[in-house]
Amino acid sequence: MEKIKYILVILIFSGCLTSYGQDPQFTQFYAAPLYMSPSFAGGNGGTRLTLNFRDQWPKLAGDYVTYAFSVDHYLSKHNSGIGLLLLRDEAAGGLVNTTDVGLNYNYNFSINRKWKLCPGIQAYYYNKSIDYNRLVFSDQISRDNISSVSIEMERLTTLKPVSHLDITTSLLAYSDRIWAGFTIDHLLVINKSLKNEEGYLPLRLSIYGGGKYYISGRIRNKSEESVTGAFNFISQGPYKYIDLGAYYTRTPMQFGLWYRGIPVFSDNPNIGAITLQFGYKINSITVGYSYDYTMSKLMTKTGGAHEISFAYEMVNNSRKRKMRMVPCPII
Repeated sequence: MEKIKYILVILIFSGCLTSYGQDPQFTQFYAAPLYMSPSFAGGNGGTRLTLNFRDQWPKLAGDYVTYAFSVDHYLSKHNSGIGLLLLRDEAAGGLVNTTDVGLNYNYNFSINRKWKLCPGIQAYYYNKSIDYNRLVFSDQISRDNISSVSIEMERLTTLKPVSHLDITTSLLAYSDRIWAGFTIDHLLVINKSLKNEEGYLPLRLSIYGGGKYYISGRIRNKSEESVTGAFNFISQGPYKYIDLGAYYTRTPMQFGLWYRGIPVFSDNPNIGAITLQFGYKINSITVGYSYDYTMSKLMTKTGGAHEISFAYEMVNNSRKRKMRMVPCPII
């Protein structure tokens, strides 16, 4: 009975996401740089490959699993960053699936001796589909067994997946110690002729930033020790979230503590989560792990959310010294 209760909770929550539309979110924002903002493409000064995996509510049937892969590169002669992003989101145990494939570009230029400005853009292909083979319809059920034949399933399988092109834009300003920026996604929904079509998600606005205090060393040096404070605000449709956190870095390790979804907006469907994060860097490889502890009555039943990130950087050290790096965390 308890299992059925929590399955119903997932189905209701899935209905809310379907009605209003909401994108998947990573706890380790900066470990998924191209999904966070096109302005982060090439942000390490060389070539970078990243992998992300998130499993939300693993104790419940029908959990949410998200995968991301990206590769980006900094074109030093053109002061530009380019990248490729692949995203796969599987909701309700793979019943509802979303796939994004996007190309990123940004241009990096100096405002003055201390500050850089980096506008970016991403064009991507969006596809959302339902795996009807995971469903059982009433006309398949008999007293003895479940039949594979269903008139309703045959009708639904003729429906085409929702697919279209979309655009993301961003702007990032940063110095050696401070960064701030914003990202606007689903820009094509502004077009009135497209807005009413099924499958277009509402505009998503992300505003983020932070500051770093160096105890010793400098940004991403082998001997860096620092404390960083950061925030992330997300608004999409009726949902608004504020995430606030801090990091302690002592290379090769980094620790993070966040409160995700601070309850300042009363109409949000949940009351957030406490997040613990850990990252470790070995030469050119960075591995991160985070766990979201749900702050609700379901906290012991859902299993929270586990997230793993992996990054491999190929950077020319002389180029890295010449380029001002974004001081945001690595997880």
